Order: sequence, then structure tokens, then C-alpha cells
Amino acid sequence: MELTQNEIIITDSAREHFMRQLSNVKSDGAPIKGVQFWIKDGKGCGGSEYMIDVVKDVSAMDHINIGDGYSFYIKSLDLFRLLGTVIDYGKGDLGFDQVLIKNPNESGACGCGMSVTFDELN
Repeated sequence: MELTQNEIIITDSAREHFMRQLSNVKSDGAPIKGVQFWIKDGKGCGGSEYMIDVVKDVSAMDHINIGDGYSFYIKSLDLFRLLGTVIDYGKGDLGFDQVLIKNPNESGACGCGMSVTFDELN
């Protein structure tokens, strides 16, 4: 299913960052489809971490078109915890350029900023 900017917002700055990164990836022959954004549970002191990877296999994932034939892919199982998330690229708290994630569904975050917590859905 193709998502719209209403479900997950990718700023122009983030879109440009991902397009630059994808243009520099060396492929092993399999076509690169885009970027996968997912939540890895059981990581860090908060319990979950956001992960961003280059993706080639896109089965069972929703997507947002980011241009030049690439998309931003999200596992269907993570979609409810990511609805309303804003993905940006800019200066972080320490002054370094980085992907910035603002997710209204987080119930907490670790002091290091790498790990987040989600309340269980009932």
C-alpha cells in the first residue's frame, strides 16, 4: 500500500538526504528499492530502537514514494507505532547532522537518545 504524507511525514531535508545516500550505495546486482525504516525491539535501555537500512526486498511493506524510483518502506507491523511520525534531517542536540525522528507514539526515551519505549496496544 502506498502511504501519503498524512501517515508519516518525511521533510524535504530528509528526502534529499536519503536520495543522496541511495545514489552512493553500491549494488551487488539486486536493484535497490529505497530505504527501510523499522523498529527493532529488545534493543537499548528503552526497549526499542529505530533502524534505517537500504532495502532490496519489499514484500509485506507499505511505502512512501521519495522520488527517482525510490521509496521509503515501513513494515506493516510497525505502522501503528509510527503513525504521525516526522522524519527530518538536520542538526541534532550535539550539533551533528543526523536523521531526526519525532514520534508522538513514544511513551519514553532513554537519556542517550538512541532508545525509545512504546506502551503496548490493548
